[in-house]
Amino acid sequence: MDINSVRIGIIGVGNMGSAIARALLEHKDHAPARVILCESSLERLEPFRSYPAVHIAYDLRDALLEADVVIVAVKPQEIKSLLNAIPEVSSSKLWLSIAAGVSIDSYRTLLRASDLKIVRAMPNTPAMVGQGMTGWTASASVTAEEKELIRAILSCFGCEIEVPSESEIDMVTAISGSGPAYFFHLVELLAKSGTELGLSMEESTMLATETFIGAAALLRSTGKTAEELRLQVTSRGGTTHAAITSFTEQHLGEIISQGVKACYLRAGQLGKEAS
Repeated sequence: MDINSVRIGIIGVGNMGSAIARALLEHKDHAPARVILCESSLERLEPFRSYPAVHIAYDLRDALLEADVVIVAVKPQEIKSLLNAIPEVSSSKLWLSIAAGVSIDSYRTLLRASDLKIVRAMPNTPAMVGQGMTGWTASASVTAEEKELIRAILSCFGCEIEVPSESEIDMVTAISGSGPAYFFHLVELLAKSGTELGLSMEESTMLATETFIGAAALLRSTGKTAEELRLQVTSRGGTTHAAITSFTEQHLGEIISQGVKACYLRAGQLGKEAS
């Protein structure tokens, strides 16, 4: 199944839906034949009207009829009412859900389709700049060829990894799905610490931001683990060692672990609320 001949429908054009749409439309190799956008907000649709491959569907049923692949990009709280409005589902249609916590079984139940071809995925917001990370898993009815199509779609806006079981998707959410927010918060905290030392907020924010970006690039390019790189720059008795020791004494690792677990548990709760 060639992505260039596929019609992809996107239900919901918020932050993630619009990022996916733009990535698909502007990709030089993997642009689909048509992108059908279904969104109640006319303002969100406006930036896409100039793309020749875009079709605006003002009715959900029209979008579903035209699309070969349906990407559900609405909030988890909106899933139930959205799916209940769909009268019937073609068994040949491939679904891709990016709603946090909403299980494959929930889709099958709400759409009254036990043989539903569905992929559950968790991208993250760096998809907006083509640097996303998406973990995904597929129902048993999704073929190997359809999985290759999913890989082509997801790779348009970053990296992708298939996980073997759906139970891991909430774990993916807790690490990479919400991970960018952890990064942003750390930049905030580091920048604030810089101002407490006497730097301006502008100086401190630039130093913190560019340091994180550079460190991530170094980690990706060297092939070394984060631990190896940390030890490489942490000389006993030095300035970095003093900071790392303080972090350890203040149980930073435990604090981060607790936050990640809270995210994981909330993802499960959202799924129960949507079912």
